[in-house]
Amino acid sequence: MKNLERPDGSLVTPIGWTLIALGILGVIIGASAESMGGMLAGWVLANLGLGLGVLLLSLGYLVRAIWFLPGRDIAAAEASDPSALMSAVTACDWCGRQLGAGFRTCTSFDHESLAKVSMKVRDRVCREQLRERGYAVADDPD
Repeated sequence: MKNLERPDGSLVTPIGWTLIALGILGVIIGASAESMGGMLAGWVLANLGLGLGVLLLSLGYLVRAIWFLPGRDIAAAEASDPSALMSAVTACDWCGRQLGAGFRTCTSFDHESLAKVSMKVRDRVCREQLRERGYAVADDPD
C-alpha cells in the first residue's frame, strides 16, 4: 500500500548540507591547487556542490514550511484507516448503491438541480432511476 504520510523535508535537507560541505571542500581544493587541472576540478566540485546543496536545502525547508502551514491539515491517518473510509460511504435511497466519500446521492439534490443535470447523467442505473421518477434523460449515450 502506498505511504500516505506527507513529506517533511527530512530526507533532502541532510543531503543538501552534505553537498554544501562538498562545495566548500571544492573551493578549498581549487584555491590551493597549483595546476590548472586541480583548479578546474575544484571549481567544478564547488559549483556543483554549492548549487545542488542550496537547491536541495531550499526544497527541504520549503516542504517543511508548507507542512506546518495552518489550515493545511490533510488527515493521512484517517485516509489510511479503512474504518474511516467506510464511515464516509453513503447508500443511495433510490437504487441502494454504495457511494464513496466525495460523491452525493441523487436524493441529496433538490428537484430543480436534478432536472438540470438529468440529461448529462451517464451511469445506466442512475439514468433508469431518474427516468422512473419522471426526469428527462438522454438516450443511451454509451
